[in-house]
Amino acid sequence: MGGSSHADDRLVSLVLATIAVAGALAALPAAGAVGAPGPADGQERDAPPDVDTYAVTQGGNCVEVTPFGDDTESVAAFYEYGLHTGLYSSQGTREYQEFDESQLFLYDGSEGGSVVFVHGEAGSGVGGGVATMRLSGVSPAGEWAVRDDNYTTRMDNFTHDGTSARADWWWGSNRTDGGAFRGLERGDYEAVTVDPAFNQAAPYWTLDTPTTINDWLLRSADGRTIQLSKTTPVTIRPGTCSGASTHVTANGTDGFAATVRNATAANGTTFRPALSSDAGVGVDRVAVDHGDGSWFQFGLNRTNASAAADTALPADPLFAVTPESDALDDGGLDGVEYTFAVDRDRLADRPVHPGDLALFQYRDGEWRRLDRDLERRGGEVLLRTTDAEGTAPVAVGALQPSIRVTDLSLSADTASPGEDVEITATVTNDGEGNGTYVARLTMFDQTVDRRSVRVPPGADRRVTFTRSVASPGTYTVTVDDARTELVVEGSGGVADLPSDSSVPPTLIVGAVLAVAVAAVVGYRAR
Repeated sequence: MGGSSHADDRLVSLVLATIAVAGALAALPAAGAVGAPGPADGQERDAPPDVDTYAVTQGGNCVEVTPFGDDTESVAAFYEYGLHTGLYSSQGTREYQEFDESQLFLYDGSEGGSVVFVHGEAGSGVGGGVATMRLSGVSPAGEWAVRDDNYTTRMDNFTHDGTSARADWWWGSNRTDGGAFRGLERGDYEAVTVDPAFNQAAPYWTLDTPTTINDWLLRSADGRTIQLSKTTPVTIRPGTCSGASTHVTANGTDGFAATVRNATAANGTTFRPALSSDAGVGVDRVAVDHGDGSWFQFGLNRTNASAAADTALPADPLFAVTPESDALDDGGLDGVEYTFAVDRDRLADRPVHPGDLALFQYRDGEWRRLDRDLERRGGEVLLRTTDAEGTAPVAVGALQPSIRVTDLSLSADTASPGEDVEITATVTNDGEGNGTYVARLTMFDQTVDRRSVRVPPGADRRVTFTRSVASPGTYTVTVDDARTELVVEGSGGVADLPSDSSVPPTLIVGAVLAVAVAAVVGYRAR
């Protein structure tokens, strides 16, 4: 009794182990199945640097000026409007003040760039005067950030209306007057023009003034002092005196905006917006042909759902942007050329072949496919438009295949047992993208073979299988939705089963269990 029980236990353990192996086999994925890797991090791009030079022009002469400040303190802190010997004056600029001079500064503050005026000298014991500054071309979003004097009974006057601003000053001896207009880095202007009026030319000249302004000086943070004419306007714009200056006023993952000044028609302007999508697609660069426009604004907004009202993006969109342009000298752009960068590893995850990437532009109420050049650069694929127009939305999309079996034929409708028969399926791609298709041959209600074929758009490809059947009968042959019948005539053995490589895991499990059960029964019968 004890020996028999021990043997029984060993046999039961063997059967359980066999069942466990069978379960593991059944859990294996079908041939060719792969796991889906997780999404990679989006590519980071550097933001354009801030403008640190201004071009100041008067009478055809241009000088490059370095602004005061390092964008950490406000212009009000730089000016430091406060009490001196009982009188309000500019305390922050005292080292530059002279009783018979007017100073012009440019300042890079924590809230943007400013043009700063300081007249006279605090504590000089002499001085006094009148001045008026008329500003044109300023940003509507600008403001007088400093008003000297800034009390209710002051004689001074500060105004700002749209693109114009003005200040009128009258000051007595022993003090200063002045102010700061903030908005030089707002972006929505070409150049600020300052038209000065001192002494007899100023509207307040009729008031009692003890002295006059003899010099108007432009100060640069690098220590230079430039003598200005007191009767000629000056223009101020970010950038250098030679070549175009580009100032980015907004940047991020969803939007980009820049202002270009002093542009030349011959060269155009290239931007590198830091815009990208979760699919690993980003804007590598944008080249704008601005015609004769010397000043213009250009922006891009990432489009998440629809780049045009009530119109869906093209099939399988990877990225889309909507450009914008304002304040152009000639009213429009002559052309925009886009280059998009696509991460090749992220592309393979979808999976999408680089050759199936396409560019589209929304025109006349529909998405139209653009011509494009494709280039590989390291781990990226670059797509460049060659025929984009104006400021219509542009999208990157993946062309999709549409593959089906259009014909199924046999080399012979009737065969003898064991005779090879060729089974040919015609596979057609009606879509626009390349596609890889796995054709599965089904006989005996099981998949007995498979073939993989790549089918270009608009093309046909043939897939051929070779099979034989051992026993007479009529057999249904299927490749996906296409089917036909093979008639086997004559005498033969047992009908074929699928080959080992294509037997479903469920049949393996069943066979293993049947052998295990038969072993137990046989052992018990001994």
